[in-house]
Amino acid sequence: MLKKIMTGALALTLGMSLLGCGTSENKQAELPKVPKAEAAQPAAADYLRSYALVMDGLYDYAVNGQDDKLVNEGMNVIREMVEIYQRDSASMIGYTLKDFNGDGVPELVLGRAEQHKGAGYYGSDIYSVYTLVDGKPLRSFEGWQSNRLQVLSGSRLFLQATDGDAYSVLAAYKIAPTGEPECLDYYFTAPQNGGLAYYHNTSGSNDRNASKRLNMTEDAFEELRNEYMNDVTMLELIPVENYHKQGAKGLAYQHLKLDWLQDAQADVQQYGMVKVPNASEFVKVVLRSDKSLSNFKVLSLTLLSVDEEGNAHFDAQPVYRQDMLMADTPLVMQLADTEAVPANAIAFDDELGRERRFAVSISGMDGSLQLSEI
Repeated sequence: MLKKIMTGALALTLGMSLLGCGTSENKQAELPKVPKAEAAQPAAADYLRSYALVMDGLYDYAVNGQDDKLVNEGMNVIREMVEIYQRDSASMIGYTLKDFNGDGVPELVLGRAEQHKGAGYYGSDIYSVYTLVDGKPLRSFEGWQSNRLQVLSGSRLFLQATDGDAYSVLAAYKIAPTGEPECLDYYFTAPQNGGLAYYHNTSGSNDRNASKRLNMTEDAFEELRNEYMNDVTMLELIPVENYHKQGAKGLAYQHLKLDWLQDAQADVQQYGMVKVPNASEFVKVVLRSDKSLSNFKVLSLTLLSVDEEGNAHFDAQPVYRQDMLMADTPLVMQLADTEAVPANAIAFDDELGRERRFAVSISGMDGSLQLSEI
């Protein structure tokens, strides 16, 4: 699990450990050895078929306890989860598809399905990321026991790693079209004269001689950590136990994008426009989806109750309806002022025929727009 503390020797090579291929004493299925220098090629529409080498073995391991098909690469934390939680791990480990490098070929992401909202499961902690290179899966990233890996806005990956009080890492990465990780920023600490020294580079290395020493305090380092954490985004995940009956169908959250109208730099004249009752002049947003949305509706919400787990329950009344909101066809919505409680939501039917409802709210931290399934 992520709670374990690494040894000092491992902490000194955190960046390389994350990106390297960690081996296991058990000889399990190996990923194909594909040239990392070759750019990813377009895959078939059913990308999950190409990732079957990873998913088939993971399903057998988490559901049936059979590890003969489990690939070695990227399964360290997952092995520990299955050992601890056994069959229950099949509902705790989730998978999803997300295009991190913008090449049109989505990556396969394995992570912790922590929250169940509406019809969806969500999480922010990532265990492994696989990309397709030459049509075959390649392990690109892996979170280890003390390396917490999460997704940031802009399809970046955020790494936090620590070994006691002396060594800490905060790093941001992206995935290149080759499938290889590319370091954007790498901050780390090291003991210095009874205290801590702070360093930065863009190579992902803990080499102090190859890094710039920063005039930074412990408070500033924690503030940097908080800035990253405030930018962490949730992923919609499918529990591994649903792999054979669901495949990649039903994922909705990753296809949606919501922007303030002024940020979208949109020409309102060219877009459809919805104005709800009691709309605010200051809440004009643009909704986009890269997948067509069937039975699309805009809802007016009235809060009914909040249960013991903090889940809000609403009365939802449709104020706008459209048989199909076509992919990549933006819709401008002028909504009611959200304040602390969402006043509006969108709804549509996913590929499994389930109605999905997402409330529109405004972050109290930075004023950004958020979609939350209800």
